[in-house]
Amino acid sequence: LMTPALAFFYGGMVDRKNVLNQLFLSFICMGIVIVQWVLLGFSFAFGQPVSEGFGSFDWAVLRFGEIQNSYYSPTYPLLTFCMYQATF
Repeated sequence: LMTPALAFFYGGMVDRKNVLNQLFLSFICMGIVIVQWVLLGFSFAFGQPVSEGFGSFDWAVLRFGEIQNSYYSPTYPLLTFCMYQATF
């Protein structure tokens, strides 16, 4: 939940008349990044490896919703782990 703090930080770096625009820009960009993370990024980072260091797109577009993964999320849904990783 660093988004408001980051938005105000960037807002302090611009002229007075552009602060509100910068705040909205930060919130909109964070929303876009979260959607991209859930749809493609998580699968590429944590999916079954294609080669060393690269995941596959097997879990792309929320296909991991029903999967119980004993390695990444032994006691909670994989979507919870995805959202936890999205905070970083």
